Amino acid sequence: MIKKESALKEDVIVNMLGAISNESYDLFPVGVEKIEKQANETYKGNLPDFMKEFLVKMKVSAETHRQGNCRDLRSLCVRMREEVLLDIAT
Repeated sequence: MIKKESALKEDVIVNMLGAISNESYDLFPVGVEKIEKQANETYKGNLPDFMKEFLVKMKVSAETHRQGNCRDLRSLCVRMREEVLLDIAT
């Protein structure tokens, strides 16, 4: 019985969380840091105003994307708790 429960748990996790990629978690913040580093190297630490503004907007965009992923994950967890796990318990 334990093997069946483990297999069911694994199937539920894969089905529910498959849409959220683990690999993209750090993709945006790391990418923004790389771009900022390259810009500082190119402009020798004296970034033009347009570049400073662009980097600030990129950081905001990366954070917005991260928060969106958090909301998606929360929504999937709520759905799993209310629909899938409730059906399994009955």
